[in-house]
Amino acid sequence: CAGISMKKLVEAEVTNAKLLFKDGQEVVKLIKDGSVKTIFLNFSDPWPKKRHYKRRLTSSSFLQEYKRILAKDGRLIFKTDNVDLFNYSIEMFETNNFNIIKVDNNYDGSDSFDEQTEYETNFRNKGVAINRLIVGK
Repeated sequence: CAGISMKKLVEAEVTNAKLLFKDGQEVVKLIKDGSVKTIFLNFSDPWPKKRHYKRRLTSSSFLQEYKRILAKDGRLIFKTDNVDLFNYSIEMFETNNFNIIKVDNNYDGSDSFDEQTEYETNFRNKGVAINRLIVGK
């Protein structure tokens, strides 16, 4: 995955990006408190087995770190095609006292700040609904 990402960055001549091949829980701990305006979680691994839920990027341990690093008016934007993960995530954001701003079960991709991933493009081409959630602290 990191190799494919690096190849795409080189081909697109992107010069202001860095790749870290690390566990997400290690990386998020390096980020300063209140320093992030927006977190985008796009089509993360759903980890469908219950024993793996703690690995989900919307599990309580990650959400507490997001709350710490988000700026006072910061937002987290989450997109997935996986309905079970989406419903789980809504519950986790509520349980962890995030302010749910918008729930969209068939997001049309129209926000100007939103970039479509390859996964999203493929899902849209197959007619799969995209679920999107926007939360704040």
